[in-house]
Amino acid sequence: MISKLKITQRAFLTTRSFLLITLLGICSTQAQTVDQGEGEYLVTFADQFDAAGASVLFDSLGTPLHQRQSTVIRESMSKSSKACNLLRGWLDEYNRENQTEWSMLDSFWIVNAVILRMDRAAAAHLGQTLEIRSIDPVNALPIGYTESIDNTKAESEGPCDESNSGSSTMEQPEVVNGREPGLGAIQAPLLWARGYTGKNRRAMLMDTGVWPQHPAIQGKFIGQRLGLDQSWYAYDEPVPADKIGNHGTHVIGTVLGLDSSNRDTIGVAYGAYFIATDPIVTNLALVRSWTQLMRAFQWALNPDGDTSTHTDVPDVINNSWGRTNAGLDSVCQAVVVAQALLSVEAAGIANVFSAGNNGPGPYTIGVPAQVIYDSLNVFCVGALDASNVLAGFSSNGPSRCGSDSMVQS
Repeated sequence: MISKLKITQRAFLTTRSFLLITLLGICSTQAQTVDQGEGEYLVTFADQFDAAGASVLFDSLGTPLHQRQSTVIRESMSKSSKACNLLRGWLDEYNRENQTEWSMLDSFWIVNAVILRMDRAAAAHLGQTLEIRSIDPVNALPIGYTESIDNTKAESEGPCDESNSGSSTMEQPEVVNGREPGLGAIQAPLLWARGYTGKNRRAMLMDTGVWPQHPAIQGKFIGQRLGLDQSWYAYDEPVPADKIGNHGTHVIGTVLGLDSSNRDTIGVAYGAYFIATDPIVTNLALVRSWTQLMRAFQWALNPDGDTSTHTDVPDVINNSWGRTNAGLDSVCQAVVVAQALLSVEAAGIANVFSAGNNGPGPYTIGVPAQVIYDSLNVFCVGALDASNVLAGFSSNGPSRCGSDSMVQS
């Protein structure tokens, strides 16, 4: 028997955010270059899709979701194609004149950027020749990290599967037609009574991975219907799996879990389905950079690889991860972060981050959750206990990135 998920205080991060959103239905020709010598660089072009402006326009016109998505993808890909063509011309000329073999390793369109292998001299020449916003080491901004659900037991706790069912800390007595206490605290049943159950909605889990066979989420993973090519974006595991601590499985259970055998409700949007990706780690030695994480957000805009479809795109992305903000305040002005997150919003996807678990002091919101573009982006939530009191471990604002007027309560 597989152990059953249980909502803890920390799980209110996901619960409240999903309730609020899913159920209720920059140019400079002077590039900034980071000095690292020869290596891989993330080159961000000055010409970026105006995602913030597009969001305002879409909202004012009431643009349907599928049109928002297709516009964001089409315009972003167009800018990327033009920039890459210019860059290829520069590379050919520079390599010929300098007898070098620098190359373009990859490109992005959610942010108009590429990864180049080159040295300091080539980077300087590129910044003076083409309209480049920034040139940074590809591993800048290492932020793809999450604390384990239970740090004291994560190292000894194995996968949430049959082989560990007897010892899991998440196992709880089965309750017929029951529900977790946190759901009552956030008044989810009131919305269920009005028909807001997340039915036919699609969530994207961006976390440590997931065990889709867990009974609390069994039948919820879209990969069991449509295949992995449009439901699982693999970083660490070629097929869905979770890491030690089972953080991702716990989180998605909080979002939409329901034990179908006894109707015991674990999640807020128990009628929803999900897709997933596994870039987040619990070991700081393995933490991923923003460049690597950006691929998951790009995938979210077009999971099936067909730009003419839109039913594959998630309604919401849950991000229960981040880093403490110590030494990472540069993320506030990073165009690669801003462009990716604003493009997700422009496409009509709710993108929710947890504030973090570094409270109770002020200015403790993590990265990238602390980034502020407007009053709702980045949408970041803290943790409550069952009496609606802010949990002692929950990170607190205001953000280090912007005005206190942007902090909403």
